[in-house]
Amino acid sequence: MMFGEDAPAYAHLHALYSDADMVVVMGTSGQVVDTAYIAQKIEYSILNNLDRDPYIDQYFKVRIYEPATQGVI
Repeated sequence: MMFGEDAPAYAHLHALYSDADMVVVMGTSGQVVDTAYIAQKIEYSILNNLDRDPYIDQYFKVRIYEPATQGVI
């Protein structure tokens, strides 16, 4: 999702993560979607962000602080 875009899949988000085994979040401030809440509900969670965020980071099992093009290698 890009800034300013509608997010029609939000209505389905709860159903998706309630059945998920893993979530990978890349580049979030946690302001639009509460990714910290989602990470708490899913057993395996990976966060790839450029900057640390004490609120969001604590809920992810794996945290990578690199550009996505480097963090996935």
